[in-house]
Amino acid sequence: MIKKRVLTFFTFFCFFLSFQCIIAQENQGNKILLSKLLPDIQKQFDVVFSYVDNTLDTVLVTPREKNVPLKDLLEGFESETNLRFTTINGRYIAITVFVDQIQELDEVYLTEYIASGISTNRTGQITVKPKNFSILPGVTEPDVLLTIQALPGISSINETVSNINIRGGTNDQNILLWDDIKMYQSGHFFGLISAFNPYFLKKVTVTKNGTSAEYGDGVSGMVQMELDEHVNDSLIAGAGMNLIHVDGFAKVQLNKKMEVQVSTRRAITDLIETPTYAIYFDRIFQDTDITNNNQETNSTTTTNRDFYFYDMSTKFIYDISKTDNLQFSFLNIFNDLSYTENATLNNIPRSVNSGITQRNLATGLTYNREWNPAFSSQIQLYTSNYNLEATNYNITNNQRLFQENDLADSAIKLHTKYRIDENFTIEGGYQFSEIGITNI
Repeated sequence: MIKKRVLTFFTFFCFFLSFQCIIAQENQGNKILLSKLLPDIQKQFDVVFSYVDNTLDTVLVTPREKNVPLKDLLEGFESETNLRFTTINGRYIAITVFVDQIQELDEVYLTEYIASGISTNRTGQITVKPKNFSILPGVTEPDVLLTIQALPGISSINETVSNINIRGGTNDQNILLWDDIKMYQSGHFFGLISAFNPYFLKKVTVTKNGTSAEYGDGVSGMVQMELDEHVNDSLIAGAGMNLIHVDGFAKVQLNKKMEVQVSTRRAITDLIETPTYAIYFDRIFQDTDITNNNQETNSTTTTNRDFYFYDMSTKFIYDISKTDNLQFSFLNIFNDLSYTENATLNNIPRSVNSGITQRNLATGLTYNREWNPAFSSQIQLYTSNYNLEATNYNITNNQRLFQENDLADSAIKLHTKYRIDENFTIEGGYQFSEIGITNI
């Protein structure tokens, strides 16, 4: 008796499922592809639907009566599909797939910002890598300080590399670092050429706001030029020449742990006067005693104009171990201009020599230690000295103007970094600096 009841119930259950399948097939049979209905709807209501073709490939809807208003018709389609009909204007309607969830996208980093070799990250810092850099319009060489002037918010009011304005700030509100050493001279030829060899640099980081307290007094922005920190795998060298200067650099591996890097550049302007040099000279010395020869009043002329510049940088890298690293850096920037003023006063010929000399010497010693994967420390000692001496004679009034500016900056810095996890890092340090200034 029990077996018969079980069999009867099973038979009824199968009949019920079959009935439901028949009903589902009948309902499915009443529906047609939405893509086949759209041409008639467009013709009836004089509208145009915009959609991706594969969006409607398998979408089935129930046909409506012809006298149904367009608004009700679209709302009915939305209720039985995952589509959304958005009216752009009175005639055009966009069909999109509705996604009822928020999806977090990965962070996007611009690897080619303005030009190749220039990138930006989520902190707002902009990185320039001279090795991958392509020439910008109007820049004949990958000059670092000319390149960053193409970035938004950075300009130069007198179109030189020695007077850079970041977000409207003045030049003295910027920090200029070369291998973490503060620099006080940035250009050759009185600001027309950058004083830093771009082929010797690893990368340049530009901070337009929010400068870290680690770097001190940069209230407007920071330009940080970084050199190699570890020994390269092979020899890297190069040389070049243009109508202003010749330059060369080499990164020579002494052994697997030590490397010496040397870079030098010298002007040829005191040896040969090229058309480019003539244009640069007139550009920087316009409306000065050097170019304004007044022969009508006092017969003053300028002769023996001699100008040249050079820069030389050296770095020694010693990877003591996998966790210890020692670096020594040296940089010398030099500019020299001299000229002779000739005049005839009271039928007596006179000649005097005027000129200007500008120099920046920088030396730094850095020791890095990685105590464990989460904690590291750095200690650095550096000195940066700037000197300017200028003499300008006024033959007519028998006067001489002498100017001398000296600046000596010495500092010791300790910096530690502890990484708690991927989202939190604690940094701390101590900095002691002594700056002396002399003006005559």
